[in-house]
Amino acid sequence: MINHPRYLVIPKIGMLVTPFSLYLAARPVVARLLAEGHRFDLMDAHYFYPDGVAAALLAREFDLPFTITGRGTDLNLIPRHALPRRLIRFAANKADGLITVCAALADDLAAIGVPRDRVTVLRNGVDLKAFQRDEAGALALRQKLGIKDGPVLLSVGHLIERKAHDLVIGALAALGRGHLIIAGKGPQEKYLKDLAQSLGLADRVHFLGLVPHHDLSSVYSAADLFILASSGKAGPMFCWKAWPAERRWWPPQSMARPKW
Repeated sequence: MINHPRYLVIPKIGMLVTPFSLYLAARPVVARLLAEGHRFDLMDAHYFYPDGVAAALLAREFDLPFTITGRGTDLNLIPRHALPRRLIRFAANKADGLITVCAALADDLAAIGVPRDRVTVLRNGVDLKAFQRDEAGALALRQKLGIKDGPVLLSVGHLIERKAHDLVIGALAALGRGHLIIAGKGPQEKYLKDLAQSLGLADRVHFLGLVPHHDLSSVYSAADLFILASSGKAGPMFCWKAWPAERRWWPPQSMARPKW
């Protein structure tokens, strides 16, 4: 049974009220399910904020055990704000289990006062049947794009500022040879295409648009080097997906943390 309660998000002040609007939206759904005789062994919230805070409020009202999983900006960015930091700490102290997708995020929790030994690190998994080396798909993609020489760089993600695809385009320009494949769509598409044009790279930067999940193996396999320039990834799924394709990958400095 799947429910998607709609909750209010208010621009500019949404960060402060969203945990409570999410709680209020989910509350009647949980109440109805319990009234219908459904019983939950565990409530599992992903992202400490706002989801974890809402889960803590629901768990308190309905007497349910719950866990929270930290996945990235919910622990390495949002706690910089005073009220969200206090609410994250409140939710963490109430939770029956705490999980993060890398050790660095567990350290971030400890930095705001949550005992480090309460946190279990469970890294994101990858379906090795769906993501593996695909030589035939790689060759077909290179031929389709007219790529005859290397190296071939790859950048995957939404075309937004935080993903920093422009830095990868700049890296290709500095390299002076090779090609760059960019997989993703978003509001920066025109800006990135104009940037490639202005740097004389229009024929060497290839925009694939939104790539279906089941086609990503051939995209990863077509690259010699996968580059993740994103400014805020803690347990980067894109990198884990590149590994089964036997691709080297290069993380940004913001991810050069001692423990994953």
